[in-house]
Amino acid sequence: MKTHIQVINPKSITMSQLYGFTDPVSKDWTDGILAVWFRTLSAQMDTKERRWLVFDGPVDAIWIENMNTVLDDNKKLCLNSGEIIQMSANMSMIFEPMDLAVASPATVSRCGMVYMQPLEIGWRPFYNSWKNNLPHFFHKDEKNKETYLPAFDELMDVIISPILNFVRYEAKETTPTNDQMMIQAFLRLWRSLLKVFDTDGFGESNEKKVNISILDSCFLWACIWSLLCSIDTQYRKPMDMYFKKVCNGEIDGLLKFNGRKIIPGVMDRGTVYDYVYFPDKNEWKAWLDLSNKDDVDKFPKDAQVQEIIVTTVDKIRYSYIQEYCI
Repeated sequence: MKTHIQVINPKSITMSQLYGFTDPVSKDWTDGILAVWFRTLSAQMDTKERRWLVFDGPVDAIWIENMNTVLDDNKKLCLNSGEIIQMSANMSMIFEPMDLAVASPATVSRCGMVYMQPLEIGWRPFYNSWKNNLPHFFHKDEKNKETYLPAFDELMDVIISPILNFVRYEAKETTPTNDQMMIQAFLRLWRSLLKVFDTDGFGESNEKKVNISILDSCFLWACIWSLLCSIDTQYRKPMDMYFKKVCNGEIDGLLKFNGRKIIPGVMDRGTVYDYVYFPDKNEWKAWLDLSNKDDVDKFPKDAQVQEIIVTTVDKIRYSYIQEYCI
């Protein structure tokens, strides 16, 4: 069918501009935008054409409650002027809000809601959208696209799903999360590390092997401090062992890297939680290397107990990550 669509953002204008108003002096009625379009669409009776009135904007109790008579079975718009406009048989209304945070139960019960559960959407739409904002270096020409973009996809395909499954079914989280939240945090952290490639000439000055190494290491560190860090402390050792096995292709039934080794040799000692990565230098360091050993735990003699902060690896890394994210 031939279809006519009219889109209105109900929160971009005032209530009087949407529905109409009576002039307080002259008492004359002035139609609002909705009244004009509702009357126009309902007057067009050609049954071979469809007409959609789309409300693309936030739903709130102020403007939606005035739509009650339209949303009932009688499908009539009642204006304050006394005019009643009947919706035609070939006319439909659709609401496309971002959320229903402030919608009343009456509104929700009257509208047919199509709700997309996060579990059904998955994390890949986030990743596919995120790839569009990669540093220009990775997609400046076809050669770079063919060289580097498959490396991004391989990292995501091999590691993300097994790690999320471990978090969900083999460990417990300090604070409950969902997959979309964790992937969003991970992609933000990964993109912030990849900012080194926004610097002119950084990628061109390195060999392909070095750029892939930086890409892998940025992925690892972002993954550790987004996907691997929400679990309770007691599960971190099992997670460390599982993560290394996934990366090294030691678990049957899971996808493996095609000839790539992404775990750095420095992680053979300790856990993945013990190291920090600096992409500009392509260097891994232990967290304790960041502490200023000359100033460690030198407290004034008259310091109160509550004023003393003892330097530990947790204090160093969480302070660093918090400052980095800020």
